[in-house]
Amino acid sequence: MRPLTTPRTAVKPETRDAISANGSRRRVTTSRKGGRVPAARASHPGRGKGPADGRKGRTTESAVPRRARAAGKAGDAHHAVVRERAQLLSIFDGIDEVVYISDPRTHEILYLNGAARAVFGDAVGKKCYRAFQRRRTPCPFCTNRIIFHKRPGEPHIWEFQNLRNRRWYRCIDKAIPWPDGRLVRYEMALDVTDMKQAEEALRSSEKRYRATIDSLAEAIHMVGPDLRIILANRAFTVWAARMGLRGGLVGRTVRTAFPFLPATVEEEYRNVFRTGRMLRTEERCLIHGRETITETRKIPVLEEGKTVHVITAISNITARRKAEEAIRRSEKKYRSLMEGANDAIFLADENGMLLEVNRRAIELVGRSRRELLGTHITRLHPPEERDRIVAAFREIAERGAGSAGDVTILCGNGKTVPVEISVSAIRHGGATLMHAIMRDVSERKRIEAMRDLLLRDVTHELKTPIAMMKMAHAMANEALAARDLEGVRRAEGIAARNLAFLARDVGNILGMCWLRGGTLILKPAPLSLGGIAGEIAEEMRDRLRLGGVGLEVRIKRGADRITAERRMIRTLLYNLVDNALKFTRRGKVTIGASRTGGWVTLTVRDTGIGIASAAREEVFTPFYKKNPAMQGTGLGLPICREIAKLHGGTVRISSNGRRKGTTVAVRLAVRPAASRRAGKGGVR
Repeated sequence: MRPLTTPRTAVKPETRDAISANGSRRRVTTSRKGGRVPAARASHPGRGKGPADGRKGRTTESAVPRRARAAGKAGDAHHAVVRERAQLLSIFDGIDEVVYISDPRTHEILYLNGAARAVFGDAVGKKCYRAFQRRRTPCPFCTNRIIFHKRPGEPHIWEFQNLRNRRWYRCIDKAIPWPDGRLVRYEMALDVTDMKQAEEALRSSEKRYRATIDSLAEAIHMVGPDLRIILANRAFTVWAARMGLRGGLVGRTVRTAFPFLPATVEEEYRNVFRTGRMLRTEERCLIHGRETITETRKIPVLEEGKTVHVITAISNITARRKAEEAIRRSEKKYRSLMEGANDAIFLADENGMLLEVNRRAIELVGRSRRELLGTHITRLHPPEERDRIVAAFREIAERGAGSAGDVTILCGNGKTVPVEISVSAIRHGGATLMHAIMRDVSERKRIEAMRDLLLRDVTHELKTPIAMMKMAHAMANEALAARDLEGVRRAEGIAARNLAFLARDVGNILGMCWLRGGTLILKPAPLSLGGIAGEIAEEMRDRLRLGGVGLEVRIKRGADRITAERRMIRTLLYNLVDNALKFTRRGKVTIGASRTGGWVTLTVRDTGIGIASAAREEVFTPFYKKNPAMQGTGLGLPICREIAKLHGGTVRISSNGRRKGTTVAVRLAVRPAASRRAGKGGVR
């Protein structure tokens, strides 16, 4: 009879590895009877460990094979799930980014990969909000409601800063099935802290860059390769509004944004993109009837050697250009005045180095501009005067202006020229410049010497006739006492001649003063040149007789009558005849006159010693006397020229050579054009 139950057989124990739901490995020992796992001992998710029929350790003979087979299949499925989970977790462990799995209901951490454990430690079994964020309650920003309800099965990507380590993560969250059949939270967190810091640094840099650009006074905009404006600063917006450019310019092409610019602007941008070189241009445009001058700098922005953008800086230089033009006009005017000045002008720095000179300075010194510029101003003077010049300039620099007095200039030919220096210190561009005006006083020195000589000669000239008149007076007294009438006549003649000389000299001096002082006003009236010539011939009869010189008057027809100031014409003719007699020892003096149109030429020709060509102009200089011992004041011919000028005429001297006589020709208008008045230096 068969037994109701199978006899017990020895159970062979078997040891294997198992992975728990939280990912940890542990050793598990099972019993195998007859090469199968007993159903009562089989482990399966969701099942207990008791016998299948509820009786302890007993089973029917027919049920054993079925249960064994079922247990074997369940074990195989369990092993497959375990292997699948092990493979999945092995993949997660190979990822360098933080990966964790948690239960969405309990917030229990089911799994952490190696990267997560390195950051947060072994937190399996703990609450995710405590382990990761150090919170006591679930995180308000948790995305479970999104991945489990709003978009189940879809990944949700977001960024967040971890409150525990203060690092930024880009999180990829998704609901995935766990091997036990439930849906769990899967999250991969990529550490993007460095990227965030770089982005923040970039934003900060861009903010500072933008603030810097906006703070610039220049109008700046950036142009892309398609020649569209992609950025503009605040100054550019204000500038565009002032220029009447309405609407937003960002996004528009350069040509449409600035229709008033020439078509070559587009080609200029293309050249900058092609060459990578900055381009500076200047444009003059007529906007709203006003000329506007702008300076544009197109600056390439390079990346890896290629121009990706062009920064354009626009400056409105209208005021600056107009100011520069005004300065140039002023400088031109100043240069014209400086070059046209009769005095030598020198401009030196505070150290005395010459910066600029005018034309007259070059002529005075006898050196070229290149030789003078950069030379110390003391080098213009002889060595013995240089210390005095330096001391004078220092004193003037402190006072601001002054005179260095009379000094001498050392010319390029080695000669010296007396000059008078007036210096002023001026401020220009933060520096002190010395503006020196040097006036050639050679003529003044010569006139001063002539004046001193004149005083001596006038004194002598006045003393001589006075002494002669005293002598004549004594002779007359003696003759009267002796009842000598002839002696009285001789004394009277001597007194008369010397009185005439005295009257002539005094008259010449007073006449020159009147002519130069502007106290004479012409009162023209008809006169006869022949009549005046006859009067002069009669006055000089005794002088002509004593000197053995003849006097002829030859007035041609039509040349006798003119309209002029009679007293002045008489003085003019008297001085010419007196001068001719002075230089004629024998021969004759001829007074002539001829008419051509509305002009009369009055001539006085002598047969005296003649005059050299070099002295023909000098003789018209006041107080000029070739021989200081010669009688007279040296004012006769200068007075003649002044009288001729006053009547609108001229005086010219000619001579055929030494001892061949001299001719003085005075050209006078028959009728003066208008009333004239004598002034300083001539007629005005």
